[in-house]
Amino acid sequence: MSYIWDFRESGIQKSEVRSQKSEVGSRESGVGSRASGTLESHHTTIAPISPSLSLNSLSPHLPIFPSLPLLPVPCSLLPLLHMLTNRIIAHRGASNCAKENTIEAYEKAIEIGADFIEFDVRITKDGVLISHHDPMIANQAISQLSFGEINRIAGQQGFRVPTVEEVLKLTRNKIKLAVELKEEGYEEKVLALVMGYIKIDNFIILSFNISSLRCIKNKYPEVKTGLLLSKKKNKFLIILLRSLGILVFQKLIRLTPDILALQWETLKFGLLKIAAKQGKPVFVWTVNDKKMIGELLNDNRVDGIISDQPDLARKLLTNLEYTLRH
Repeated sequence: MSYIWDFRESGIQKSEVRSQKSEVGSRESGVGSRASGTLESHHTTIAPISPSLSLNSLSPHLPIFPSLPLLPVPCSLLPLLHMLTNRIIAHRGASNCAKENTIEAYEKAIEIGADFIEFDVRITKDGVLISHHDPMIANQAISQLSFGEINRIAGQQGFRVPTVEEVLKLTRNKIKLAVELKEEGYEEKVLALVMGYIKIDNFIILSFNISSLRCIKNKYPEVKTGLLLSKKKNKFLIILLRSLGILVFQKLIRLTPDILALQWETLKFGLLKIAAKQGKPVFVWTVNDKKMIGELLNDNRVDGIISDQPDLARKLLTNLEYTLRH
């Protein structure tokens, strides 16, 4: 018998959990392309210990599918679990509805009811932190252009590049944030700005750059960090992770990220199973296929789904929650 904790302002309650594991054979699904491999599906059914606790009494946003081992959770991990479990993360905002990494995309993500907005951070020649994914704009390096020059170019293309501060002002107290650092060297500047607007439990810092995350953890150990891994960029790290497991992997890279942010193509390497063994929360990105979104929402090892279609993901999650309650 194992247990899951019910996190609510009225108190923490403990419920019995029965887990059922089913293997899903090789299938074709993906984000605008085909993906082959085997995904394991872990479905969790919650049975109330007492008549006072039932699915009908659960909050609409209660994390029903925990990815951590189904055991009483240390108090130090409660804020992280409460923040991450079963979340819809709008990739660069609601980028299927508006230009990515713009105020319009972020407003739409809030309207849709996403749990997080993921956005990218770069720095301009004149030291302004901006929300922009690509290192170039109109074949010119972002790092070699001033904020004004960048927006003159963007304006000619029909959009505006916001500052990080504008994003923080818009989203404060409305939605959680997954802030992706695209480059090294301005980690402290980003953290100082973000922490000036957003409560520490309401954001997480993501990056492919191990040195950036290590810098943040060394100076701000209470800040939650997530290591991004992709099939294309991180082949060697994935081999290490598969071969050695998470604990040895973390010692080798001298970093203990709070979550792993896995590209969906890496799931066929068994990384969800590896993460679950050590209770490591997982985000999966960038998932736009309806069938795959549904499978991952129903997998208790997945804590967050990063999608260009947060409206679709929210609808599927709402339907799933309704089914579980009835």
